[in-house]
Amino acid sequence: MSGLIVPYLPQVPVSDSTDVALTINAAVPSQAGTDKLSTAPDVSANPVFYDGGAFTGADVTTDGGSGAQYYKFTPAADGDFTITANWGNDSDVDIVLCNDVTCSAPDFSGGGATSDQPEVAAQTLTGGTTYYIALVLFDGAAPPWVSVSIPHCPSARRIRWTGRWRWSTRRLPSC
Repeated sequence: MSGLIVPYLPQVPVSDSTDVALTINAAVPSQAGTDKLSTAPDVSANPVFYDGGAFTGADVTTDGGSGAQYYKFTPAADGDFTITANWGNDSDVDIVLCNDVTCSAPDFSGGGATSDQPEVAAQTLTGGTTYYIALVLFDGAAPPWVSVSIPHCPSARRIRWTGRWRWSTRRLPSC
């Protein structure tokens, strides 16, 4: 690309060529502490992330996996959350939600313990409550990387006409 003119800096040449060689490491480093619920990294401030696929933690969820990775998440507000996990091979990774640091009542109800890839778990969470997200390696070799996203889908109150005006609470269409 050459000949691009920036309106406020017409005297500055713009070019996309470089003489610097770039080396990109294909390996994604693993976050520290993902092997135990008690040391799980807090992803509340960054609910979309990549991580290395170590899966060195014991599966404490009763899912029956050969390894697990754990992440702590505290939503700021009540609402519906769709936890999506993807990974870099054809293994079976499940999403299990834990309500405490011992995973005393593992929650499989969101639909995240299937053989799908990516795996998706829809959960209604309470703001200010700490949850632990377990990625369980159910079958196959540990993947080289995992990606996780936890978007918040707040409920929206709206008025609708059904012969009379009614309030209804529904998920926003973008979620």
